Amino acid sequence: MESYKYYKLIIAFSFIISVIFGFFSTNEVFLLGIIEKSNIVPNKDITLIECFTTIFFTNFIVGFFILFIMSFVTGGLLAIFVIFINGFILGRLFLELLNIEQISLKVKFFSIIHIPVEIYAFFLFSFYSYNGFYLILDMLKNDRINKTFFPSKEKILKPTLLLLLGAIIESLTIYYAIL
Repeated sequence: MESYKYYKLIIAFSFIISVIFGFFSTNEVFLLGIIEKSNIVPNKDITLIECFTTIFFTNFIVGFFILFIMSFVTGGLLAIFVIFINGFILGRLFLELLNIEQISLKVKFFSIIHIPVEIYAFFLFSFYSYNGFYLILDMLKNDRINKTFFPSKEKILKPTLLLLLGAIIESLTIYYAIL
């Protein structure tokens, strides 16, 4: 599957370009707007479990249902768009984390640590969705569903566990940042 390698390169390239674009865009209060609109607004009333479950299920919805299921149906095209948007947001967040002095160095460090874990999980979901392209082509050609294009349970488990780890790091970072 030579085209699968090209798909990985397209995903990686769109992500890198979008991070750079997000980093150099000029919206000064982007991070503060995200925090205000988020359902994970740092406050003393939220429990660590509530913080964790909100982060994990939000990321799981993006990873599994949008990047995998919906992108599987579109042959991976939706994944490219979602990865691009997430890269842009990451670029903005990274810039804001560097510039906002009210955020402690420890919070900045752990915020940056959890990002590669989540991004790798999102990439894995995206890569698996590309098989949808071949499933659709095979269905049109042979008028049947070939189950070999569907990923194994192990392939779904790996990015899910990575999202779990990312959510643990992120929720601990948010929770202890407000104490």
